[in-house]
Amino acid sequence: MKKSAGITTPKLTLPKHALLVVDMDVGQPMKGPPGPSPEDLRPLRSVISVAKGLEMPIFFFARGILEVRKDRFPSEFLKAAGSKARFVLKHNFDAFDSTGLSEVLKTEGITNLVISGFDSAYCVYQTSRSAKEKGYETITTEDILFTVRERGRFFNLTTMKKECYPRYDTQLEYYQYECTNFFSSAQELNTELVGRAKSA
Repeated sequence: MKKSAGITTPKLTLPKHALLVVDMDVGQPMKGPPGPSPEDLRPLRSVISVAKGLEMPIFFFARGILEVRKDRFPSEFLKAAGSKARFVLKHNFDAFDSTGLSEVLKTEGITNLVISGFDSAYCVYQTSRSAKEKGYETITTEDILFTVRERGRFFNLTTMKKECYPRYDTQLEYYQYECTNFFSSAQELNTELVGRAKSA
């Protein structure tokens, strides 16, 4: 038995599932607002750890022109993902657009996607919408979705809710009602993934 971020993960695999981490290359040496706090990062780190433990592919996307800068991703994410990390350069909001993602998922028989990352109002939104249109099960929770306050810091939607930020309700409405499965927390999502693995 292996314990990952408070969840006891059996030595099981979860076929047909993958984790997408969109545009979380938000740390130094990137200019702009400070990156998310350790508290805001903790839920997604736990999902990455569980995904790794269940042998799920983990895709890290970065929007850019030339190359993916791995040093811009939170080090705790890279450590949690280990050898399961795959890095993909994208040029538009949608992670499916001109990245070859659809072909990779089809080849590997993946039909269920846990979607996370930044910005919940743009890149993650477009990616989740595209995934749904392509027939994938889309799975997420508010504490693994991130946004940024104007001229402020990055934070997840759970923190956004606590601070009564006005865009929260609009963003949450989409994910709650349009995603196939919207869980109340990363902990609940992790428990679901482990349960699926046990039943697989």
